Amino acid sequence: ARLLVELLRQPDAPALTVIATSRDDEAGALMTTLESLVDADVELRTETIALGPLAPADARALARALAGEESRAASIAEAPEGHPLFLGELARATDDADLAALLAHRIAAVPEGLAEVLALVAIAGHDLAADLLASAVGGPAGEAVEALVAARLLRATPGGVRVYHDRVGEAVVGRGHGARP
Repeated sequence: ARLLVELLRQPDAPALTVIATSRDDEAGALMTTLESLVDADVELRTETIALGPLAPADARALARALAGEESRAASIAEAPEGHPLFLGELARATDDADLAALLAHRIAAVPEGLAEVLALVAIAGHDLAADLLASAVGGPAGEAVEALVAARLLRATPGGVRVYHDRVGEAVVGRGHGARP
């Protein structure tokens, strides 16, 4: 980012288009960061393009392309409510498991130390700050969070960390993971 700022400060600075993506709940933080990187004399224009779930026809087309067979495409396309990541998971499944079963299988495979972190974040139901998470697990949770982010079970946010998708959180809470006596 600093290199871009230095390029923009030059007297003959080139026009530059930066395309960035963020979730709705992170857009404000992204804009604040971008605005802090540029000088007052640099024009910063933004355009927001809202992306929602895939339309049913697009979900079916993606399911057909991923599953390779028409017979599975229709059922795959409807289950994840247009979420491309979950469409991919269902298409790669070797059996006719539903999304809840696939998520339950992924969550069950999470090692115990990571499962506690995942459960705490899922139970919180919102961004959980790193210091609160560390306090809850009795020490730093950075490595656990990194592993869970890489597994697409958690995602980092400006406010800390949260479950990757509501369906992941529902699956974790539904399994009763991480409950302490």
